[in-house]
This record gives sequence, structure tokens and C-alpha cells, in this order.
Amino acid sequence: MEEKQPSYFDQLLDEIQEAIINCDIVSAKELIEEELRQIYIPKEVELKLHEYLAMCKSQDEDFHKSSSMNICWDTIANEDFNHKLMAIDFLKTQNIRLYLHELQQWLIVESNRFIQSMIIVLFVEQNISDAIQMVDNGMQITFIPSYVILPNEAEAIYEIKRLFHEWFESRDPVFVQKCCYALDLEAFLRLPMEIEEDEILPCASAIARKVLDEVANQESLFDIFEKKKLAQQGSFELLLNTLEFNA
Repeated sequence: MEEKQPSYFDQLLDEIQEAIINCDIVSAKELIEEELRQIYIPKEVELKLHEYLAMCKSQDEDFHKSSSMNICWDTIANEDFNHKLMAIDFLKTQNIRLYLHELQQWLIVESNRFIQSMIIVLFVEQNISDAIQMVDNGMQITFIPSYVILPNEAEAIYEIKRLFHEWFESRDPVFVQKCCYALDLEAFLRLPMEIEEDEILPCASAIARKVLDEVANQESLFDIFEKKKLAQQGSFELLLNTLEFNA
């Protein structure tokens, strides 16, 4: 008698089961949720998919309970800078949907702008669609992370970097690199907000002036005329000037 070949559904269920056994819960849930979105699924297969989905959720919750002890949420905002960075590095490897409430509370009370931005990036990179709140200069802001554009994807950042190359590359390519780095950091600190189109020239000017003030032999790098030209581009308040790494 010819041996019966496993069906598509048999292979799918075996693949999901293997992922669960190997603790690859993310892959297992993706396979289950993709199949549950299909128009037709045999009833017995649908029941098995829901059974596996419940197993995935149970493992997620168990892992959350065990690993959340690594972070003391009640005191995290008062910890030193390096401790906060370690907590965020840990969270990058997690499904942060399991920590939304804790992260939301941390973001509200966190006073360090750099750490705030790192928390926001966690939300954005995992495509969180819940409304998130934070406090910025005493004002409450509500944003949806899945709609936030990170600096490396923002059109304004591209345009400002183009200006740096246009203005300075023929004189000092290293200076251009320093300006681009400072811009990336400035845009990061402004999250969840973006640099607007009408801020492109003032922001480029402010970044260039700041970097110019910090480089050695600045008088030999640019003459007085070029400094005055930068100053005429308008004002732009840099968050870089308030950056602290020890809070």
C-alpha cells in the first residue's frame, strides 16, 4: 500500500509544534495567526491552532513573570543612567507588548531626554499602535508609535545632510561627518516629533554652528564671513544643548 503523504495542514501543525518545543514563540504565533486569517480552515485544524495559540500565550506570560524580575519598575526612573541602558537593552529582546503598562509609566516619569527617546524607539520598532503618553517640558503629549517616523527614515534629515555636504564637503569632509552625527542625535532627542520642512535651514545652521564651536582651530576652518552666513539662516533651539548622560 502506498504511504500517505502528509497534507499541508499536517506539515503546518508539525512546524508550529516544533517552534513551540524550541521556544520560538514568535515564529509559532506568526504561523498560527497567518493561518487563522485564511478564509477556509478545517474545523479540527482550527481547534488545534487555537490550542497552540493558547500554549504560546501561556509561555509568553510565564516568561514575562520570570524575566520582569530583572527590572524593578517602581524604581527604574530613579536608577543611574547605565542601569537604565541595561534595562532597555534587555527589553529590546522582549515582546514589549507584555510590558506596555510598565513602560508607559516609566516614560511618563522619566526625566532624561535620551532615555525617553530610547523607550520611544522600543515602541516604534515593535509597531505599537496603542496611544502612548509622555511629558515634555511640563506638557503632556499623546502619540501612536506606529505612526512615528524614525530619523533614519525622515525626509527632513536627508535634506539637512545634503546641505551639510553642499556647504562643507569641499572644505572638510570630517566636519560633515561630525555635523551628520550631531543631527542624528538631535533628531533622536526630538522623538516622537519630527523636524519640520520649514525647520530644515535653521536646524542645519544651528547644528553647523554648534559643531563649529566645538572643533579645534575653528578660525582656520571657516572664516568670519561663513559664520555670519550660518547665523542668518534663522534660530533653532537644539535639544543637544540640554543633553545629559548622568541623570
